[in-house]
Amino acid sequence: VVNIGNTFLSDLTVTDDVLGVIGTIAGPVAPGATNTLSLTATNVVADVINLGEVVANPTDGAGNDLTGIPDVTDSDDAEVDVVAPALDLVKTAGNAADGAVEFITSGEDVLYSYQVVNTGDTYLSDITVTDDVLGVVGTIAGPVAPGETNSLSLTASNVTADVTNIADASGNPTDSLGNDLPDVTDPTDSDDAEVDVVAPAVDLVKLAGTAPDGTVEFISSGDPVLYTYTVVKVGDTYLSDITVTDDVLGVIGTVAGPVAPGETNVLSSLAPFVLTSVTNIGDAVANPVDSGGADLPDLSDVTDSDDAIVEVVAPAIDLVKTAGNAPDGDVEYIAAGDDVT
Repeated sequence: VVNIGNTFLSDLTVTDDVLGVIGTIAGPVAPGATNTLSLTATNVVADVINLGEVVANPTDGAGNDLTGIPDVTDSDDAEVDVVAPALDLVKTAGNAADGAVEFITSGEDVLYSYQVVNTGDTYLSDITVTDDVLGVVGTIAGPVAPGETNSLSLTASNVTADVTNIADASGNPTDSLGNDLPDVTDPTDSDDAEVDVVAPAVDLVKLAGTAPDGTVEFISSGDPVLYTYTVVKVGDTYLSDITVTDDVLGVIGTVAGPVAPGETNVLSSLAPFVLTSVTNIGDAVANPVDSGGADLPDLSDVTDSDDAIVEVVAPAIDLVKTAGNAPDGDVEYIAAGDDVT
């Protein structure tokens, strides 16, 4: 309260139309003098504009009333706007959805995406995004309007181990011109993204007949050959849609899955009438998935192959028997009692 007149003022009473009586300045207050009163409104939950008023009695320097001079008054309002600044940070790794795991093989790069949405009712400026592993991701200067979305990204190179890193975003509440709202706390949000380094793999063992893996199955021309294809899940992810083909026999079959690590499946195919020697190759192709059969989007299909050799043989033996000096097929003549070789 400032005495801007040319008389002293006494009994300056300040009231507020919402808060009531603020206080009284007894005086006398000299021309040009300033006095300050204050009052705290607690737990303000709604917008409010309240009006303050002051009434003062003109007096002399001793506080004596100046007869015939009316009291002086003034009023002023103050506006309080209850706001809810907020932001939402969504961090993802690769093509994995928010909250899901990104699966990669060792040594791959991972592209992290950081989506920042102004979900509050004020503008935000100087929105800074950091990552507890990668450091400062970037700053969005703003002012960013309520509902507006901005995105940043950062690549982690040569990732060789599982990692869960956390991103944090904070922004400064401002007006539409970027001017600071001084008594409003900066909103923050955080989100993590998980990367799991895996080694999906499949092992195919193809056998012909009863020959062990890597050895030759010998048959006679026209014999049937039963080929078996043993598919072992040797990696650390589940696999689905394991398709086994043969470069001679065609499609052998499909194991739907999901097949757990360590699990074995066996397929077979009969070649009913094999006339010539043959080396044919089996191939297995499988899709890495989670335990529910959902695709792991950034992992390539795994493959393996194995061959089996069938050799058509014609085993035979020729026996020539002769008696004495007679040629094969002729008669050996002897006297009774002679020896015969």
